[in-house]
Amino acid sequence: MCGRFTLTKTNDFESIPREKREVSFNIAPSNEIIILDPEPTLRTWSYSPLWAKKPFHLINCRSETMHKKPSFKGAMRCLVPTTGWYEWQDNGTQKQPFYHHINHDLFYFAGLANNQGCLIVTKEANKDIKQIHHRQPVLLTHDEGDHWLNNEDQLESELDDLIEFYPVSTEVNTPKNNSPKLIQPL
Repeated sequence: MCGRFTLTKTNDFESIPREKREVSFNIAPSNEIIILDPEPTLRTWSYSPLWAKKPFHLINCRSETMHKKPSFKGAMRCLVPTTGWYEWQDNGTQKQPFYHHINHDLFYFAGLANNQGCLIVTKEANKDIKQIHHRQPVLLTHDEGDHWLNNEDQLESELDDLIEFYPVSTEVNTPKNNSPKLIQPL
């Protein structure tokens, strides 16, 4: 699952107004985010099928079921630019957030979108990060993202073996907190 992420490198998205592409260390569901479909645009991170009478507010979709569920029929593919994401490990007494990144560089999540919003596609976590959470976002390089946008199920990436992670402050639990200290190792 992916419930929070960061975007600290926004210079590649100059077509988006400056105030809409500010650096963020705590992007939460229902925020307006940058996606590529294939050009940069803005969408709300909350997805509902167009036929839904009431909002579904989906933020993630399992890659294993994205072709099976009617909610995703007709969804466009998109890329969600990111520099990292948070997952919480439940140690029995509390949930400890961990920050996951790839050398703090820009990469992409596979996503699905419609005119109302978007979500992030997830898969089973790789062996290294499974100890934190059993799911992870589908990660893509720019070139792999081109395959995803061309309707190829690009679910494995060279990035999967490059993920680094460490525990961070529980201050990330509050969406209004948004500063570089959120990604500092404990």
